[in-house]
Amino acid sequence: MPTDAFDMAVAHRVFRNELHNILGLVRDVEFADTARSAAVGAHLELILAALHHHHAAEDELLWPKLRARAPACAEAIARMQHAHRDISDADARIKSILASWARSADARLARQLAEAVADLSERLDEHLADEERNIVPLINQHITAEEWQQCAARGTEFISRKNLRLGLVLGGLTFDAASADEARRILAHVPLPQRVLIRLLARRSLLRYRADLYGPQRSSTNVRCGVSVCDPVGSPAIEIVEKFRTCELTTMSRDGSPQTWPICPLLLPDGRFLACTSIGLPQKALNIRRNPKVSMLFSEPIGSGIKDPGAVLIQGVATAEDRIVADIGGDEGLRRLLERVSARQPAGAFMSSWLGRRLFPFYYLRILIHVTPCRGLYWPTRDFSSNPETLDLKELSRAN
Repeated sequence: MPTDAFDMAVAHRVFRNELHNILGLVRDVEFADTARSAAVGAHLELILAALHHHHAAEDELLWPKLRARAPACAEAIARMQHAHRDISDADARIKSILASWARSADARLARQLAEAVADLSERLDEHLADEERNIVPLINQHITAEEWQQCAARGTEFISRKNLRLGLVLGGLTFDAASADEARRILAHVPLPQRVLIRLLARRSLLRYRADLYGPQRSSTNVRCGVSVCDPVGSPAIEIVEKFRTCELTTMSRDGSPQTWPICPLLLPDGRFLACTSIGLPQKALNIRRNPKVSMLFSEPIGSGIKDPGAVLIQGVATAEDRIVADIGGDEGLRRLLERVSARQPAGAFMSSWLGRRLFPFYYLRILIHVTPCRGLYWPTRDFSSNPETLDLKELSRAN
């Protein structure tokens, strides 16, 4: 069977995403908040350990074979080895600061750590892109499928029974970064006992881990496809849209009276909002199909972590798709949206587990709703008797 090292790109997404996220997390830790610095520091240690073993597997099992079997590509392989040494140096710089910062949450150390993480992230982004472009084709051509699986297994050797929870978290991060097809293909190479554990526990473990990592006042749903938006965006109005846990969606009923529901929308890169409804409770979709005019009011700050927030009203037109989406993994936007809802409602994590999906499949039969903003209003103090400011709708797309 020919080798297909597609999972290399999936692993790379995890490293890229988490290092980008960690940079925001470090900057977000307040001075002397040692509980937060310890949590963020432990997560950074986990990602650095996973990265070290990923590169060690390549150094031990890939480069010698590729040098022998593809001598014409020796320059590219040497470039990979040199990049690994540079990344190891950047890793060492982080570790020279990390323990002290995790214990103290010192502001000066935080700045040094953020600089070191940014340096590693930049070096790693360049290296991973080079590897995917120039080395993965060599792996597919010169490394057998069995040898590639041995390399993948070597990269996870540091996971044992003692740190099984962290292994499930890394599994959750991997499948969070993978498409539905990629996840299926990865699982096909996992032994049955581990496969069952991953299906039952990886997603739940990841949700709980993120809830701890981002803190009780920080929404882990601000991790979109692994890309954190912990750093507040420039506009406080956009921060409200991103961090408020719910908003009130108002539609017009058949008789012209307003009907309002609490929803948890997702801001898309094009500036639209994505929401959904199940086929069992489709009233929102029915109202929108009759009258597409809607509004979304972000006015309840509980759980957002924002101090003294204002309020935002989005007025726009909505569309409710005719199709029913049954495969969550097949629709990237819906997958991100339901991850956000699950993370903001951790008590309902069972519904997102493998068993929950099997017992309640109808819950995942969804109608997608897209809202295109036409007007945005912002009240800095939530005093609705005062005149609001007009929101520049271009900020919505710039926020992503």
